[in-house]
Amino acid sequence: VQVEGFNFLGLGVLGLSIISVVRFSWSLITKKKIIAFLPIEIGAMFFLFLALSNKITIDQVILLTYSLPGWDQVNGVFRSAGRFFWPLYYMIIFLSLWGVISRFSHKKATLILSFFLIIQIMDLSPFITKAEAVMTAAQWKFSLNDAAWFDIGAKYRNLVLVPAGRTKDDYIDYAYLAGSHKMS
Repeated sequence: VQVEGFNFLGLGVLGLSIISVVRFSWSLITKKKIIAFLPIEIGAMFFLFLALSNKITIDQVILLTYSLPGWDQVNGVFRSAGRFFWPLYYMIIFLSLWGVISRFSHKKATLILSFFLIIQIMDLSPFITKAEAVMTAAQWKFSLNDAAWFDIGAKYRNLVLVPAGRTKDDYIDYAYLAGSHKMS
């Protein structure tokens, strides 16, 4: 399951990007602007490099895997390198929006943005429906129901768990208890 490495622009953003590129005026690019934005450009390329993966997937289907010598040592430092694409992801969205807003009249830009927003929502709707079903099905029940736990919460300012290496599910109850009694 992809979580942090999940990068989905969607048909709406891709459409906006295409329109922005088609309507882009190359006369806007000057050496001065390239130099002014050089730190952002270098940072974006650095993050793109870190986000590269040797596994290409669509949904849960692996399309391609390949080996790069030494890449596992470089990229293995990060738990999920795909999140390094996020700055570029937001740059693409921002530049696509800016491209439409700056190159079209207010009325045309509003129509184009509205159209691609509808496309984006339609493209995301299966994912939203699936996520909603998962969230609705997930239920948590507080298991520390004994009155002694609430007395502890009223008496003490700190909650320390020993041993520290407990499971994720254990922490939910204790975090709720600590949060509801303003404990640290």
